Amino acid sequence: MFNVVQKIYGLTLRASSAPLWHEAVRFFDVRDAAGKLIGQFYMDLYARNSKRGGAWMDDAITRRRIAPSMHVPLEIQTPVAYLNCNFAPRRRQARRCLRTTK
Repeated sequence: MFNVVQKIYGLTLRASSAPLWHEAVRFFDVRDAAGKLIGQFYMDLYARNSKRGGAWMDDAITRRRIAPSMHVPLEIQTPVAYLNCNFAPRRRQARRCLRTTK
């Protein structure tokens, strides 16, 4: 999936660090072709008892202009989104394949 995003949009998605609410959640930076950070997102793919059903995405932090101050010029707040799915957790021995039927 990340290779498709890179080929179509010229964006690079790289694992990054942030506070996580579960060990299965991953966090990524989104960078443009010049390497500039343009967004970030959480990816929570696997079902668990404490998680609601279905799949959804939303923004956690909206992209917006931050008003300049005397010491800081106009800035753009980096947006952060999250993607939630409820795939069956993978087994350690199983191959990592997402079938087109899922």
